[in-house]
Amino acid sequence: MHSVQCDNDGELEFEFPCYNFVETLDGLWDASDPRYHDPDSCYGGVKLKSPRDTFHLIHSIFPRIQVQLRRVVQSIGDPDSDLYQWFEGSKLCSGPIEGLITLEDDREAIEIKVRGPPTSELACFYFVEELLGLIDQVLLEMSPGLPIEKHILSAEQLRLHSDLVHCWPPDQLMECILQPSCLNAKLFNPLTGNYESVLDLVGFGASEVVKLVISGDELPVTTLSTVCRQQLCRLLDPPDSLGKDWCLLAVQLGLAEKVALLDVAGSSRSRTAMLLDEWAKVKASGIGMLIQKLKDLGRDDVAEILLRSAPLYRIVPTPVQQDPPTNVSCKSCSTLS
Repeated sequence: MHSVQCDNDGELEFEFPCYNFVETLDGLWDASDPRYHDPDSCYGGVKLKSPRDTFHLIHSIFPRIQVQLRRVVQSIGDPDSDLYQWFEGSKLCSGPIEGLITLEDDREAIEIKVRGPPTSELACFYFVEELLGLIDQVLLEMSPGLPIEKHILSAEQLRLHSDLVHCWPPDQLMECILQPSCLNAKLFNPLTGNYESVLDLVGFGASEVVKLVISGDELPVTTLSTVCRQQLCRLLDPPDSLGKDWCLLAVQLGLAEKVALLDVAGSSRSRTAMLLDEWAKVKASGIGMLIQKLKDLGRDDVAEILLRSAPLYRIVPTPVQQDPPTNVSCKSCSTLS
């Protein structure tokens, strides 16, 4: 059980999220709020899901997320920041930017929605990144081996406050990233009949985001999570009827001369893991190329792991990068991985 000490009008209180059965207030995400009623208002969101047989773990993790949210707000000490929490939900405000974090889909998914007034696109991007980073840290502490998929909500439908909002799974998003148009690639929304660009969905349409991130296809294999690497090794290490697929992959990656070095008798290390480590030393060791080579081998099942688990992008410091427009850090560890 986790709690956090907080101050309420001078009175010392302790907040226990697991015992917080307060119901949500009306108007917390009001569609008629004049600050966000403009057609150019910024909306975006992410839904976090775990594998089907681990859905029951999400609701037990959520109280720890609420504790962490309270600690962050207290550590910032910003008079413009405010946090309101209720049963299975939290609302965090930083100036004009609002974030709503709730348990959805029968307590089997965590949904993060962020909105801001017109021209706040970059601020909203940093804000959602910080929220995702906070949640990632909690997940890493509580369940480091739990794979988490990040599905992206329709920005258009969030802006319209639709009752049913379409969300795209990570493999569809990564397939778009692999296209030449990259972040400007568009995804079809079957609920509206419209197309939305990846940039609109993950970057709130901010053109600056294109310069602030490296897209997933260009990221090196070293950015893959430990859980993702373990899944790759589990599928590629066992001998196949046509041979050892990790050996065939080595040839595809131009590392045929390394096979004998990696295939050491008696070694307990994963051959696939050692192959990925060797390939990481190559400058062109991008995730996009690895996905393509796996497809060339006919291992679409392994490529699917990367499509669903690899990061869509990573924020990198560049000369054009601006300071976060709100009290958030540009060093978020989430980056939709």
